[in-house]
Amino acid sequence: MGDDYIIDKMKDYFEVKDENLKLKEYIMNLENEIEDFSYRIINKNNEIIEIHEKELEIKEKYNIEHSKMKEIYNLNKELKESVNFYKEQSATHKSYRKKYLDELAKNKREFKIQDKELKRYIANYERRNKELLELKRTIRYKLGDAIILGLRPSKHTILLPYKIIKLFSQGLKKVVKRNKRNNRQMKSTIYDDNTKVIENNIHKNKVNSVEMKSYDVDKTSINYNEGRELYKELKQKGKLSESIGVLNQLRSIRPNAKFIERELEINKDKLDLLKDIKYTKKIERNIRKKQGNKALHVLNTTLPYLKNGYSIRANYILKNQKEIGIDPIVITRPGFPNDFKEQSINNDEKIIKENHDGIVYYRCLPKLFMRHTKLSTYVDEYKDIICEIAQKEKPFAIHAASNYVNGMAAFEAAKKLQLPFIYEIRGFWELTTVSRIPDFKNSQEYNLAHKMETFLAHNADQVIVISEGLKKELINRGIDKEKITIVPNGVDISEIKELSYDNDIANKYDLKDKLIIGYIGSIVKYEGLQNLIEAIAKLRKDGVYNIKFLVVGDGNYKSELEKMVKLYGLESQIIFTGRIPHEEVNRYYSVFDLCIFPRLSEEVTEIVTPLKPLEAMACGKVVIGSNVGAIKEIIKDNVNGVIFDNTIADLCEKIKYIMSDEETMLQFKNKGKKWVIENRDWNKLVHIYEDVYKYMKI
Repeated sequence: MGDDYIIDKMKDYFEVKDENLKLKEYIMNLENEIEDFSYRIINKNNEIIEIHEKELEIKEKYNIEHSKMKEIYNLNKELKESVNFYKEQSATHKSYRKKYLDELAKNKREFKIQDKELKRYIANYERRNKELLELKRTIRYKLGDAIILGLRPSKHTILLPYKIIKLFSQGLKKVVKRNKRNNRQMKSTIYDDNTKVIENNIHKNKVNSVEMKSYDVDKTSINYNEGRELYKELKQKGKLSESIGVLNQLRSIRPNAKFIERELEINKDKLDLLKDIKYTKKIERNIRKKQGNKALHVLNTTLPYLKNGYSIRANYILKNQKEIGIDPIVITRPGFPNDFKEQSINNDEKIIKENHDGIVYYRCLPKLFMRHTKLSTYVDEYKDIICEIAQKEKPFAIHAASNYVNGMAAFEAAKKLQLPFIYEIRGFWELTTVSRIPDFKNSQEYNLAHKMETFLAHNADQVIVISEGLKKELINRGIDKEKITIVPNGVDISEIKELSYDNDIANKYDLKDKLIIGYIGSIVKYEGLQNLIEAIAKLRKDGVYNIKFLVVGDGNYKSELEKMVKLYGLESQIIFTGRIPHEEVNRYYSVFDLCIFPRLSEEVTEIVTPLKPLEAMACGKVVIGSNVGAIKEIIKDNVNGVIFDNTIADLCEKIKYIMSDEETMLQFKNKGKKWVIENRDWNKLVHIYEDVYKYMKI
């Protein structure tokens, strides 16, 4: 019995053990199922999260679309109100117009009657007067008059023989003068034909000094002073071959004049450069990268001798490069600054070394003026100076800035020394000339500049531009976009101080309790200030009188604007202050509420960004700009300023919009200043140069 009991217990034990094993297996299966279920739950949660994110995205898009629809609805509402208003105005205008036309028709009828009588009287008077004058001009009349006077017992009797001889001489002079006039007309025709032949030869690359000499014209065809004036006009328009034709005529009048020979050489040299195929392709060259921290800058103008957008940008670059450990060395072009301020450097040395703010400047050949020198000679001598200074300073690269004259000298020096070459394009100067002289467009001098700028961009190791517009233009010319870097214009925020309202300026121009619109800069046509004057005149008609516009600066378009102001009777609202010292600029900014940049849409304004809007925004001023490419790169509509659609009506609306609410004005002031600090501070922009230079070193 004991053994059976033990056997039964053993069986029970093994049965329980089997059940436990089965239970463990079941639990393990259950755990696996739970784990699978957990994974499924996690996946479902991820799906739910994705769905939720998509839902949020759809809601965001809906909100954006809804806000756009709301804006469109409000615009439509405003448009309908405007249409109704203009309909009412139109009806009133039609009634006034009908009355005016009736009055006009009546006046015209009366005027016609009076005009006929007046014309008949004038015709009779002129006919009699003409007959009398013709009679008095005849030698016969003058001879008879002299004889009558001679028959009187007086001094006329003694002078009679002299008067007869004088009248005979006058008759001969008239005949000679008539013959000369006919001869001049014939020579003018020959000259026109000659300039056409020259043009054709230019396009065929066949111009040489022998052919130019063949276009000499007889000196009777043109007066020397008239010829010089004509040459000056043709030179301004960039017409090289016509200029050569006129110079050849002048040389036939004054064969030994140094001015004529010099100008002939200069113009022929430019034609040679224009036809030279060397400047139409990329040149292979060896480059030896170096270590070091010296960058050799080749510049057109600099402070302290000239203060403009170009020299201000250069100063910001040099100063900030110095602060981040780059050692900038500067060379300015031959002739500068003496060709701007005579005797700025009274020194006969070839190279003059200066130091400004810890930066070394080399002024070279101060008496070699480009306007008196062949371009090829100027560039060649400039290149030699750059090479001499580069061998002394040992820079890791040569960095030249506009225009192509600087670029060509720097490129030739870099090629000779096997140094990397960086070309910085701050604008195409030929386009600026076109904005002043429309006939310069597509002239030979324009084509020369276009050709050389393109050549330099192709051959530079890196190209720096100041705007997106310039980058697009270079890409259109076939320049590799990978080597183009944008370093936009900026301001040095550390120099911008909190402005306190200048009561002296306000009292001087009676500015208190008014909206003050300000402009500081060059007064040229493409700045579009004429549109702003028209807008102020329109606002005045609409009953908005509390506006004053201060135009600070000078330029060749100032007299035209002053005439407009006088025509509209806005002398009390628009004030021209003239040029002011640079240290007073902030005093004027302190009294401005609004700075408007109504630039016209031209090639130069579409691609070259101005500096002034950035300065205005940094000073905490509201900015309004026209709808042109370069302005829109700086002023973002309803973000840091306002853009108008280039019409007078829309400009008026935008001014009213800013005037309507002080809170809106304050927001734009703060947003504009914040945007400049975040995006256009030279302390940040200078690091872009640092990145470009890295590729130039070992």
